[in-house]
Amino acid sequence: MKKEFLFLAMSAFVAFSCGDDDDPTSNEVTGISVTPSTAIIYQEQATLPTLSATITPENADDPTITWSSNNKAYLTVNNKGVLTLAKDIDTDATVTITATSANGKTGTCAVQLKACLEGGYKVIDATTEVGLLILDRNIGATEAYNNNPSEPNAAAVGNYYQFGNNTPVAKNGDTSVNSSFNNTWNAVGEDYKDWTIVGKTPCPTGWRIPTQAETKKIADATFWDWDFVDMGMMTEEELEAAKALQEKILVARGGLWKINEGSVVKYLPKAAYFWSCEINSTITDEMKVAYAYADNNFATLDKKQPVVNAMPIRCVKSE
Repeated sequence: MKKEFLFLAMSAFVAFSCGDDDDPTSNEVTGISVTPSTAIIYQEQATLPTLSATITPENADDPTITWSSNNKAYLTVNNKGVLTLAKDIDTDATVTITATSANGKTGTCAVQLKACLEGGYKVIDATTEVGLLILDRNIGATEAYNNNPSEPNAAAVGNYYQFGNNTPVAKNGDTSVNSSFNNTWNAVGEDYKDWTIVGKTPCPTGWRIPTQAETKKIADATFWDWDFVDMGMMTEEELEAAKALQEKILVARGGLWKINEGSVVKYLPKAAYFWSCEINSTITDEMKVAYAYADNNFATLDKKQPVVNAMPIRCVKSE
């Protein structure tokens, strides 16, 4: 009888000491790491990052992960770590994406939402005035224009391209063109890209170089003259609207690089610019382009330039 009691007592002790809390075979999650741990998402970004979570230890009893976002109004995440923008990015923001294990361990990714395109380009909405969205700077510019025509910031000028060639021949503040400048460039050959086709220009995905008709429309919409008001050819309201649009879309003057007596020199008028390069479809045999500027506050279309000249590029998109 004593032996039987001793056996039962020992069994109860063993059963108690081997409960779940002290089970040496229990393998719970002790940590989670999310890859990547930081990310940046820009406006119009075609592909968003997919997040992954790694648990420690890898052979945890319950590897279940639950994903969540602290700002679902902008960014959501599914159970596979796939991110989806819930709305257009209209302001810079940081969203925290969290991976949580069944026992409450967490790992995070801090996602920066940027209210600009990749490269820093911001979008000017000129759909009401001219039916176009316009980038706020030339391609390659690292700063927005400082609105100082006499001393424009060099970083706002951008890259220079020969028409139909996507390799820059000069960049912000360069004092000369680089070795990519082709003295005999005529917009043909293996390096030629047809800039009349969206996706073949230096513009961001979905953006393009304006047509001659679109640039003329912009020039007309930004033209103003008090004499026209006095003659009854323009109202004060129309004049103020034209001035406002010009102020809205002015861009740093970049001029162009051209061949002069065998040397490549920079031509830089003192006028304030509101455009750079356009597609001129009326002289297709010579594939010439033009640039436009605001001279003494009057929108002016300059004479057509041969494709060997290198100009800054500014891009547009229909809404």
